Amino acid sequence: SNPAAQALLGIPGGQIAGGSLANLLEAPALSTASKDMLQAMVRTKSYPDRFRVEWGKKVLSASAARLHGPANEENGTVFMFRDVTREAELERMKSSFVAMVSHELRTPLGAIMGFAEMLREGTFGRLSPKQSGACERILTNAGNMLGMVSDLLDQAQIEAGKLRVNDELFRPVDLLKSVRD
Repeated sequence: SNPAAQALLGIPGGQIAGGSLANLLEAPALSTASKDMLQAMVRTKSYPDRFRVEWGKKVLSASAARLHGPANEENGTVFMFRDVTREAELERMKSSFVAMVSHELRTPLGAIMGFAEMLREGTFGRLSPKQSGACERILTNAGNMLGMVSDLLDQAQIEAGKLRVNDELFRPVDLLKSVRD
């Protein structure tokens, strides 16, 4: 344990040096989710190369490197922590912004598609073939834009850990036709 790690974690070096990752699990600054993740790592003795933990108001990026002796026996693991609180906050702000913009774009796109469908169905009178073609292009392009907005919203939900996946049957020929069009 070096002085930088002690200052970052707010734990005196004597409580860290020579200890194991399990010692850090007792720290009150460690969030419940991070504690659960670290307990699983300690239990399985499997550490990813990089992971993040929430430590009080900080977000720490942790790197793990195994130490091996001359006969390739494992002698321990070295952990390196870096404060990425600012980067994590910027990621949250970006995700929140993308989610808000995506949500706000859905309403006008829905209105455009609704009116175009009404035109196509003849609600406001019969359309010429040229007008029908333009209406179909509006519906196709608005649908494509709505798909992009949905993708942005999905991305924000993935980053927030809130995406729900719905299994759905589809016909591959329809997918290929859509890609070709």
